[in-house]
Amino acid sequence: MRIIQILFVFLLFGYLLISCERDMSPLEIESTRSAGLRSPKNGQYYTEKLIEGQVCRIYYSDKIPSATGWPDAPDSIKLKAKNYLINQTGELFFDSNFQLRSTEIIPVEARSQIYDECYVVSWYFNIRISDYSTYQTVACYLDSAGNIVRQEGITGLAFIKDTKTPFTVTDTIAVETAMQFGLDPGISYWSVSFYYYHGNVQKYVWNVANYIDGYTRNYLIIDSNKPEVLKSDIWILVDGDGW
Repeated sequence: MRIIQILFVFLLFGYLLISCERDMSPLEIESTRSAGLRSPKNGQYYTEKLIEGQVCRIYYSDKIPSATGWPDAPDSIKLKAKNYLINQTGELFFDSNFQLRSTEIIPVEARSQIYDECYVVSWYFNIRISDYSTYQTVACYLDSAGNIVRQEGITGLAFIKDTKTPFTVTDTIAVETAMQFGLDPGISYWSVSFYYYHGNVQKYVWNVANYIDGYTRNYLIIDSNKPEVLKSDIWILVDGDGW
């Protein structure tokens, strides 16, 4: 009798796992499972967490090497870009959280039509917030004289000089903020990710998104240093596109 009870529990657990997976369709993301972590695509991974009763997929990114095949830029260019970034973040924070990714000469055909850029130097930025960790790529673009003409992911970092924990809003706080804002539970898990928001925001943020149906998704952009919604919007899936 004891063996039958144990067998029943295992069968029920297996059924619930399959049901859960089926409930996450029709927004299926092809994934592989490894040590409880899932890898959808494009170097992104996620782990699932239950926050205030809501199933959330917390996404993070691994290091993604440069695949341009462009030639290496001179060491003098790398040094100028490095000094620029250190000036923004402080040397202690730079040494602890940045790792060189690539230093490249941009081919003429790939250069911006707006900026007088000749070189690009990029780093892996390891962002750690409580038990969450992800890598973002930041970059400096330089002209032929080594002047910084534009950058990606660096604006707004000056406040973190010599700070061990520059971002104080955790994934849990971001989800709780979305709940307080009134984000609908939707039909499935919530998608939670952290990244640099370009455009008119120009800062690191949390993105918390739900799924209303197979075609509609609401999302909130939440500040990384205070539980505040900066932007809310809706995405509608167009035929042929994918999340």
